[in-house]
Amino acid sequence: MDWGSVIEALRKALETNPEDISVRIHLASILEQSQRYEEALTEYRFVRGLSPNSLPAWLGVVRVLMALRRWDEAIGS
Repeated sequence: MDWGSVIEALRKALETNPEDISVRIHLASILEQSQRYEEALTEYRFVRGLSPNSLPAWLGVVRVLMALRRWDEAIGS
């Protein structure tokens, strides 16, 4: 799968509506699957800022921090 074109399309969609939580979660998930962990972390944290009760965002932050071996941050999240 060409994740690059999907990521580009999702980022373009966010230009129109930067606070679209579902698009941001989808983008973060694809970035995570592409092992672009720092970018995924930024997106998950952005969603968490928009929607503090977003379970996918909280779980995404923890998964990415664990993938980055940032154990203390993952536990604190």
